[in-house]
Amino acid sequence: MLKADNGAELTRATGVSCLPAHFNQSQGKLNSKDKLCVEKNEVIQALVRDFEAAARRVAIEGHEITKAALEAALVAEANLKAKNQELAQKLESDSQQKFIPNLKKVVAGLREELAHQEAKLGYFQSIDSEESVTRPRDLFTARIDEFIRVSPVAHKRPSTKNSYIYLRQTIERFNRYLQIQDINLATMNALQNWLLETPILTVKKQTLRRNSSVRNILIHTKAVFMWFADDLRLPTAFFRKFKMVDDNANENHVYLTAKELEEFASHPLRADAELLERARDQFILLCSTGLRHIDGVVTKADVFDAQDDKGNHYKELRLHQQKTSKWVNIPLMPRALEVLERNNYQLKAIKNNHFNQALKQIAKKIPSLQHIHTQMNYNKSEAIPDSRPKWEFISTKCGRKTFTDWCFTNDVSETTVAEWLGHKSTMMVQQHYKAKGDIAKKEAHKILFKQPA
Repeated sequence: MLKADNGAELTRATGVSCLPAHFNQSQGKLNSKDKLCVEKNEVIQALVRDFEAAARRVAIEGHEITKAALEAALVAEANLKAKNQELAQKLESDSQQKFIPNLKKVVAGLREELAHQEAKLGYFQSIDSEESVTRPRDLFTARIDEFIRVSPVAHKRPSTKNSYIYLRQTIERFNRYLQIQDINLATMNALQNWLLETPILTVKKQTLRRNSSVRNILIHTKAVFMWFADDLRLPTAFFRKFKMVDDNANENHVYLTAKELEEFASHPLRADAELLERARDQFILLCSTGLRHIDGVVTKADVFDAQDDKGNHYKELRLHQQKTSKWVNIPLMPRALEVLERNNYQLKAIKNNHFNQALKQIAKKIPSLQHIHTQMNYNKSEAIPDSRPKWEFISTKCGRKTFTDWCFTNDVSETTVAEWLGHKSTMMVQQHYKAKGDIAKKEAHKILFKQPA
């Protein structure tokens, strides 16, 4: 039985029968008096894992944990498990056809994998010393749960909380018995190597994690550890020696050109497509101001009259950013003012996942967004290209980058752009918002078409 937030009970039969005296209610499993206790407990635990996976799915998707949501998640998990089993069978069949003729190569690969697993086992045995066995178990996964409950960082935004929920699931797969006292330089290196080398199984294929994803997991791991380090008197100096995988900054800046934004803004929508209309208006505001999605609900009280040093009057947006807690003053372009006035300065908030889905529905129909766009990601130093129609890459983040591209195209200084975006320095602008490759292409005419002296 699994209880939803409102107390509703979701029940499933395990199909296991036993005598009442053979079942330990406090532990939820059969004792050794039942001759088939091992097999029956495995059946019970399989159902428990299904319930836990369903609850995690609902939490990660940001939905309220209701009975209906849990039942839907159970169905989704069952479908995913069936697809994974089908994929595993196909992989096994394909591997047999591919590798059996070359048995020596298979054996060599198995030996190499065995050596890798033995090395990993040696590491886990080294941290599972007599000292760690005798002290009370302080699981790192439990500390992550506590961090999610009490830390204001984890509750700053729903997506941030979901990142720590995902961290818990990752640590569970890496080493469910890992204790917070066992986190040291060797542990961090082992975790990083495991993240880089362990494929993620999706419905379509197995993929390796990108460096950026690995870095995020490691950063969140450090955040949880540092939160408890002082109270538990744990050493933290080893983080100075820990070398995180290279970020491999890429030119993966997805933004709309002036033509694409104009098509996006003028594309006709169905009269009953209220969500699409709202999402488009709010996205145009983001493209015209550089605001994050979380700050996109602007009211009349946020708009002020301003004047430059030459006496020119204009409207200015003055807003307290939620993520950085910094005030920004952003000049409002005519397109942004038009959106605000047309909506009577009452833009309603839209959930991030609904927002992105609506944007993709519109972008899918825009002719100029049908060309293939390639992003280059990295696992260690290996490049992983991701080529898809550009409309598939459109999300709320594109608004902020569309605004910065417009700024740089019009020769606005990096210092000014950083001020409008709410960053303390130009470093973040250069690293995450300035598409240097595209800017270089636009500047190529200065040397390619320069008349000889």
